[in-house]
Parts: sequence; structure tokens; C-alpha cells
Amino acid sequence: AEEEKEELVEVVDFLKNPRKYKALGARIPKGVLLEGPPGTGKTSFVTAFAAEKGIEVFTITPSLVMGDNGERKVLEIIEQAKKAAQISGKLVILLIDEIDAVAQKRSSSSSDKVLVMLMNEIDKLKASDNVVVFATTNRREALDQAIIRSGRLDQSVEVGLPNAEAKEKIMNIYLKNLKVAEGLNTKAFIDKMRGFCGADIKRAIDVAINTAMERQGVENLCDVVVTNADIQEGIATIMDEKTTVY
Repeated sequence: AEEEKEELVEVVDFLKNPRKYKALGARIPKGVLLEGPPGTGKTSFVTAFAAEKGIEVFTITPSLVMGDNGERKVLEIIEQAKKAAQISGKLVILLIDEIDAVAQKRSSSSSDKVLVMLMNEIDKLKASDNVVVFATTNRREALDQAIIRSGRLDQSVEVGLPNAEAKEKIMNIYLKNLKVAEGLNTKAFIDKMRGFCGADIKRAIDVAINTAMERQGVENLCDVVVTNADIQEGIATIMDEKTTVY
């Protein structure tokens, strides 16, 4: 996970300092495709990375493009991302989640118009727009090759299950704005999260928060204190979900 993170940091640095890299003769990347099998937490990887770096994320999902207004909805998200970057003067991420469902190989399907519009909008993005496109997929073979050609999603990062160090970092990202009990030790839970992806870890923390709020009788996140027992409950709940045979 650390290697994948370093690759993303490199891309962000490219886009934050285009003049520096152009002076070195480097090509400025425009988009990144995160690929890997289901359950590896590709989307969580991007959102956790963005949270750590203080980068705002605008997300396009397959459900967003369903129906007759898909093109308009996608365009609205792209415009929102560009406007946010313009107002803040900071880099933002445009995340196309499960892009294989949004940008399939062209056929007679209704997704074709969205695909063509999406490619056109990516083509129009400039380094000065401060928008970097990230996309996730577990079916690269289903993608229209035009979307991953040079100048579009022209970088690829393979994402696997997080290792022990990455798991701890993901936990700390989701806990950093919360009050935690004295003596809380995230390292103690790493071995208990075998087979957990980034999304699993987030859900475990969410369960821990809800457990703590119910026990303490509080309604606001700013008042809750998360303990070791709460995190253990969260991990056990998600582990049960993952191992239950339906």
C-alpha cells in the first residue's frame, strides 16, 4: 500500500508543480486508474489518501449515470470540481468510481454518450484547472481503450489489500478527528483484521463510533470517546459479516 501511495503522491506533485516538471521535460499526467480485484478498497484508498492530504473529492458513480440525465449529472459534478478548485486555488480530485460500469467498450448502450462526453471533458482539463482524475476498476478488460490512452487515464496503479502498516494508517485517518480513550492502541488490532480492505476498516471504525455513542448516551461526534473495546466490537462485527455464509 505504501508503494501505491507513493505513486499517487508523485502524480499529485506533478499537478501541483507543472512548471517544475515541464522544465525537466516530464509529461504531466492527467488521470490515474486504480485497478485490482474486488475487496481491495480502491475507493477507500483514494478517499483516505485525499483526507490525509486535505484534498476535496468529487465522485461520479455508476448510479449517477443511470437514466436519461446521466450526461447532465456527470457534467455537473465535473463543473463543481473545477469551480471548487478555482475558488480554493487548491488541487481537487474527480473520482470516477467503478469506471468499467461508466466507460464500457462502445456498443449501442445508453452509456456510450456518457463515455464520449467524459472523454471530451477529460481532454479539456488543463493543469491550471487543478483537477486530477482518479478512476477505480476491477475489470480493466471491460474498459473502452480510448479512456485509458495517453492524455486521459494515462497512469495505472495496482491496489492490493493493505499491509499491517497501511491498516494502522487507515485506522488513524478515520480516528484522527475523534476523542480516543487514554491507552488506545491501534497496533493491537492489526492482526485481528486479516483480509480487511480499506472499506472494511472504515466500517469497523463506524461501528466502533456507534457503539461508543450508544454506551455513552451522546448524540454528537464531538462528545464521543472511542475505546479499545469499541474498536474490538467494530472489528468483530465486520469479521462476522465477512465470514457469514448466506
